[in-house]
Amino acid sequence: MEHTHHSFFIDATFLEFSTIEHTVKISYDIEEYLIAYEATNDKGDEKPHFHFIIFTTLKNCINLIQYFVKKYDLATKGGSRGGKRKYGRIKAIRNLQKLKEYCSKDGNIRSSYSEETLSELFRNSFKKDAKQLKVKCQHYVEEQTTSQYQVPTEEIRMLIINWCMEQKVHVRRTLVDSYLIWTCQNTEFTRLKKNKHEIYDLIYINN
Repeated sequence: MEHTHHSFFIDATFLEFSTIEHTVKISYDIEEYLIAYEATNDKGDEKPHFHFIIFTTLKNCINLIQYFVKKYDLATKGGSRGGKRKYGRIKAIRNLQKLKEYCSKDGNIRSSYSEETLSELFRNSFKKDAKQLKVKCQHYVEEQTTSQYQVPTEEIRMLIINWCMEQKVHVRRTLVDSYLIWTCQNTEFTRLKKNKHEIYDLIYINN
């Protein structure tokens, strides 16, 4: 049978990552693959799941999916069957490159692709998703702070780092500083808001 690219998702926790990769790579002999973990769904609700892009035969793909269905007790409709976790397959991949970039958006990937390729996928996806991630982080910081006084900058940074770790977003100094400035610039809460002079100091003096 012809080898083509296939994609599907399953609900499973981060602790299963190594087992899942071993199953794809070794048990089902798939040489080209990309497996991406996400802690939340598009609404921001906690929903740990994995996206897969694999290059293999349709038969091997179906067999792999059925293995996961049995192992993790999955169903195509989660809530209607006793709250079972879900799975689903994309029957036709319209744009393989865009799908790879989408799956790379959180940066939590294991793949047969080179580090250079993975970095490029992440950069492209991050550009598209950057504002959405910043807004989510901003809301988290706002919810975690209740002081009537100005929140120290270091405390905001720690909250941003904590959010990144919870959301499995790769922590980098440049990213933390970017989220810090975004939050202090766009929030409506006085305890977090900074004026243009304070923003200047964050960028050029206190770095």
